Amino acid sequence: MIALYISILAILVGFFVITKHKKSNQSTQSICSICDQVFNEDDILSIDNMPFCGPHAKVYFETEWTLVQEVVCTPDMAEESVKLYEKKLSDYQKGILGFIKSDYEVVNDQIQTKLSYYIQK
Repeated sequence: MIALYISILAILVGFFVITKHKKSNQSTQSICSICDQVFNEDDILSIDNMPFCGPHAKVYFETEWTLVQEVVCTPDMAEESVKLYEKKLSDYQKGILGFIKSDYEVVNDQIQTKLSYYIQK
């Protein structure tokens, strides 16, 4: 079940990174890159193309971050990305704050996603 949650989360994050949002009359929601809680879009700050809730936006600015792990995955090989998101969730439950930054590129007609996991230094 957690793998399904992580896959859905990865798709949502990718969607927000690749597309631009258009304001509409209906309420939209986003997920904070650190705590993974859902917030109304009006309560989210977009920093470096990542969504943050108010308290974690402050943490993002005030913290020195260090790269812990990077994985490259494709739609056919997503296992490593699921493991990385599970590690981030596990770390958060232990009080270790972190976020995963996504970068996308097309290689040989296939989208590759590079996920970089950062934690507080």
